[in-house]
Amino acid sequence: MKKVIGYFAIFAILAWLSLLKATDSVYGAYLVLGVASLFAFTYNRKNKISGTKPIIVLSIIFSSLVLLANYNIFRNFRIVEKAYGLVFLPIGGYFVFYSILTWLRSFALRFNWKNANLKCSTKKVFLLTFACLSIVYIATLLICCFPAVTTRDSYRQFHMIDTGVFSDHHPFYHTMLIKMIYSPVYAIFGNQNFAIFCFAAFQAIIMAAIFAYAIMTLYQLKINRKVVVIVAAVFAFLPCHLVFSFTVWKDVLFAGGILLFAVSSYRILNRVGNNNIIDYILAALGAASICLLRNNGFYVFIATAIIFFIIFRRTQLRLLAVFACVILISFVLKSLIPSFGVTPTESTEAYSIPLQQIARVVVDGGDISSEERDKIEKVISFDTIKREYINYISDPIKGAAWNEGGEYFAEHKMEYLALWFNLGIKNPKIYAKAWIDQTRGYWNGGYVYWNITLQNFYRSESEKPSFFNKALEYYVAFFNDFTLTRVLLSIGLYVWIGIIIVYLSIVRRDKSIAFLMVAPLGVIATLLIATPVYSEFRYAYSMFCCIPFVLPLLFVKRPRLKKAKQLK
Repeated sequence: MKKVIGYFAIFAILAWLSLLKATDSVYGAYLVLGVASLFAFTYNRKNKISGTKPIIVLSIIFSSLVLLANYNIFRNFRIVEKAYGLVFLPIGGYFVFYSILTWLRSFALRFNWKNANLKCSTKKVFLLTFACLSIVYIATLLICCFPAVTTRDSYRQFHMIDTGVFSDHHPFYHTMLIKMIYSPVYAIFGNQNFAIFCFAAFQAIIMAAIFAYAIMTLYQLKINRKVVVIVAAVFAFLPCHLVFSFTVWKDVLFAGGILLFAVSSYRILNRVGNNNIIDYILAALGAASICLLRNNGFYVFIATAIIFFIIFRRTQLRLLAVFACVILISFVLKSLIPSFGVTPTESTEAYSIPLQQIARVVVDGGDISSEERDKIEKVISFDTIKREYINYISDPIKGAAWNEGGEYFAEHKMEYLALWFNLGIKNPKIYAKAWIDQTRGYWNGGYVYWNITLQNFYRSESEKPSFFNKALEYYVAFFNDFTLTRVLLSIGLYVWIGIIIVYLSIVRRDKSIAFLMVAPLGVIATLLIATPVYSEFRYAYSMFCCIPFVLPLLFVKRPRLKKAKQLK
C-alpha cells in the first residue's frame, strides 16, 4: 500500500508540473519546487520521516493558493481535462509542499552552523562591506544611469519640491528627505541633474550602510564565511538591490528601514555585540522609517509593535518604550502634515480593490439593481468602467472615479462601502475573481511584470543610452528572460519563503526570528486589501531585503536567551 501511495504521489507531482505549463506566472518557481519536492519525497520515504499537522495545514494552504491563482488555465480545458486538472492540481500541489516542508522541518531540527573563526574585527567587516557596496552602487550610477533612475513618480516629487506645492500622494516626509539634499545642492550649483545625483548617491550610501550592518551581524554570529560572502554578493549584484539603490522611489528607503529595524531588533533581542545603545538608536530610526516613508507603513508598524508586546512584553520593556515613543512622535508628525498646506491623498487611493470589484461586476454583467446602478454612476459611469477596466491594475478605474465623481465619493464613502458590500453578497464569485486578479502576484509564485526599470525621466529623447546603460539593461533582462533566474525576482515565492521561515523558527523555538518577518509580511498584508497593481515589485521590496539576512539566522545555535533586564 505504501508503494502505491508513493507512486501516486510522484505521479501527482509530475501532473502538477505538467498542468502548470499553461500558467501565466513564472513557471520556474513551480519547476524548482516540483524538482525539490521529488528529492525531498525520496529522502523522507527512505528515512521514514513524516509531516506534522501544521505541515498538513500549510501544504493545503499553499496548494490552494496555486490553484486559485491559476483558475484561468481551466478556461480552455475540455470537461475531462478540467476534471483531471481539478483533481491533480490541488493534490499534486499538496504533495509538493508537504514533501518540502517535511524535509525542511527535519533539516531545521538537526542542522546548525559550525562556528566560523573571526579573522577580522566586526568593525573592519562593516567598513569593508560598506565601502565595497558603496563603490559598486555609485560606480554603476555614474557610469550607467547618471543622474539617477527616475520615473514619473520621482518626477512628481522633484516637481513638488521645485514648485512648493505638495501632495501626500507621495509621503510628505520622504519628499522632505529628498528636499534636504536636492534643494541646497541645486541652489549652490544651479544644476538639477547634479542635485538629483546627489540624492541618489545619498540613498545608495544609506542602503549600503544598512546592508553592511546586516552582513556584519551575520559575521559576528560566526556564520559560515561562504554564506556571509553569498549574502554580500546578493546585496551587491542582484539587480533589484543594485538598481534600486539609486532609484528615486519611496519604497527603497522604506524597505531599507524595515531591514534596519529587523537587524537592530535581532541584535537587541539576542544581545549581539557590545554597542547596545547604538542598536536601540538604529531600531528607532528603522521604526521611524517604516512609519513615515510609506502611507501604509504606520499601520504596519503599529501591528508589529502589538505583536512584539504579545511576545516579549515581560523581557523587553526598554525596546517597547522605544516603539511607543516612535509611534507617538510619528502620529504627531503625520497629524501636522495638513498644517503645512499639503494636499491629502485622493480619497479613492485606498479603495483600489473595492472599486475594482465593483467594476468587475459591471464588466462581467453581474447582478446589479437599477438603484445600485444609479449609485455607481454617481462616481463613475458604466461606459467608462467598460472602457477603462483592466483586471490587474486599478489605476484606470481609480483615476476615472476620482475625475468623474471624486468629490461625491469623498463625501459618501460609507454609503459606497455599503454598496460594495451588498454587491459582494450578490456576486461573490465575481468579487473573488477580481480580488485574485488584483493581488495574486503577492501570494503566488511570481510574475514577469514591471519590476526593475532603468528609466531616466530627466534624459532628453534625443539623448541615446550609453553602451554601459545598455549593458546594464541586458544584465537586468537576463534575470527576467530566463526561467530559473526569474525565480530570484519572484514576489510570491519570497512571500512563501517568509511564511516558511516563521514556521521553522517556531519549530526551532526561536521567537526572535519569527518576529523579524512580521513587518515585511505585514506590508504584504496591506497590499492584499489595497494594492493598486497585482505584482508591483517595489511594493514588496522589503521582503527581498529581509530574507537574505533572516534565512541564515535560522540555523544559528545558541543557548536559550536570558531574560533581558526589565526597565525599572
